[in-house]
Amino acid sequence: AYRLCQVVLKVKPWHFGALAGIVQVCTAKGDREEARRWADKRLPSSVAGSSSPPFDKKNGPLNPKRREWVEDMVALAKDMLDEAERSTQERLGEPEEYYDRDSTSALDAEGDEDAWQ
Repeated sequence: AYRLCQVVLKVKPWHFGALAGIVQVCTAKGDREEARRWADKRLPSSVAGSSSPPFDKKNGPLNPKRREWVEDMVALAKDMLDEAERSTQERLGEPEEYYDRDSTSALDAEGDEDAWQ
């Protein structure tokens, strides 16, 4: 289970289930230090642990670390997407054009009536 959570977190470091799961596995194994390390990477609670957190009249006390975590994970996801796109383009090259850029034209207008067969 530990290794599986690591695999998931390599691809999606923000994955709530894998983060919770790896903390549970470490706790069950008695590895408190590792459990704490992974617990620190989870989404912080919506309510801050300090005595004077920012306060929203509608939602109550807020945890600024939660917003920071979300912003960090969104930035990380964007970076990972950019890297995946760059890597894909590097490996596959420029996309080939199998169609006319005019959206009204078919791939092959001639002999089109039997295309479904």
